[in-house]
Amino acid sequence: MALPGCNLQHEAYVECVGVDTDFNCTVEHKKGGSAIEACWDVTVACVNGTKTKASTCHTVQPKSKSTKFMPVKDFPGADKCDKAQTVQVENLKLNIK
Repeated sequence: MALPGCNLQHEAYVECVGVDTDFNCTVEHKKGGSAIEACWDVTVACVNGTKTKASTCHTVQPKSKSTKFMPVKDFPGADKCDKAQTVQVENLKLNIK
């Protein structure tokens, strides 16, 4: 549920946690002197075999944390998911602001 990422001398860590049927993703700016825009995918695999994925981006200042809310409505086909079995943060990319 978390993924570290880096871009030159910048590093960030993203962790997404389920809140009811939605997700709160915490982005922590770990290294570097500039604000960064972190972009990532959250992939959910369900017990019944359904998979869904949503993407988002969020800007965070140096050496700080910020939270991005991801509503379940952003996940195509989420209504077909009976229960989340695994949740993964993937494809983290950092853009220096």
